[in-house]
Amino acid sequence: MMFKNLKFAALAAGLMVFGTACSDDDDTTTPPVTPGLGNIVEVAQGDERFSTLVSVVTHPDVATPDLLNLLGGANNSLTLFAPTNDAFGALLTALGLADVDALVGALGGDAVRNILAYHVLGAKVESSAVTSGYITTLGQAHGNNLSAYVDVSGTNVTLNGNSPVSAVDIQASNGVIHAIDQVLLPLTILELAALNSDFTSLAAAAGVADGNIDDLLGDPEAGPLTLFAPTNTAFTNLINDLGAGDLNGVVSAVGTDGLATVLLYHAVAGANITAAAVTAGTVTTASGQDFAINVNGGVSITDTQNGTANVIATDVQGTNGIIHVIDAVLLPVL
Repeated sequence: MMFKNLKFAALAAGLMVFGTACSDDDDTTTPPVTPGLGNIVEVAQGDERFSTLVSVVTHPDVATPDLLNLLGGANNSLTLFAPTNDAFGALLTALGLADVDALVGALGGDAVRNILAYHVLGAKVESSAVTSGYITTLGQAHGNNLSAYVDVSGTNVTLNGNSPVSAVDIQASNGVIHAIDQVLLPLTILELAALNSDFTSLAAAAGVADGNIDDLLGDPEAGPLTLFAPTNTAFTNLINDLGAGDLNGVVSAVGTDGLATVLLYHAVAGANITAAAVTAGTVTTASGQDFAINVNGGVSITDTQNGTANVIATDVQGTNGIIHVIDAVLLPVL
């Protein structure tokens, strides 16, 4: 279970004040109000499954005008993935805490508000519209909205790999509620990548490379890092270009130290660079070597071997940095 070895400092790392998340999602369009329904807070208050969630939202050290106006605002259109009482009970047990007061005391009001925001989407998304992939929540880290991962398998929907959706489409006047069986906690960029089947080669490479690359990418207190993450297809193309047969063949060709250099060449240390902030120019990577970013006709990267990788998806935000997806493996000087 993902909560097993949580430390309070690691859980709070990178979590920012909830009010910032609210201000970044302004929408001047007033959604239609469904007559006879209460808002999200009122609907949750009337459903015994969510009594612990309500006690967290209304806790005196958590409740703020920003939070209550967001969840109760008539002009909002939201999706709340609402942890059940059992979900909060599992979290308290895993953290060795007695109750909600102890949870708020251990993490602090700001961190708890941000965890609540991590359960909220800034648009109404009913179950029929849910698909597999990354979603953007109202939680924040490093000034950007945190990502979560949704996996849809038949009629089963799971968030962040361990939180099944147990009830759907509970309607409110300002959005919709889906019940979930585990409290969602923000993930690192390594954890976010590991949930996506398009990044299994990247995760495997990080696990065998020298220098504890997986620890670097998976440390919630490190960073921020900007990771340009190659897909499995990108690794397959590299393997074919090298005639290596498989990833083990690449490791044999470049060594675990060389593989570490390759992976570090995909990361920019000390920066959480969103897609909106990307500009053309030379960038120094965590390997100490540079690559060139080009922005004409889309964003692409030119490596030391004059190879080109195109950015094909952006802004997957974790607690310790951000991921942009690329379609080729970047090669440094080895």
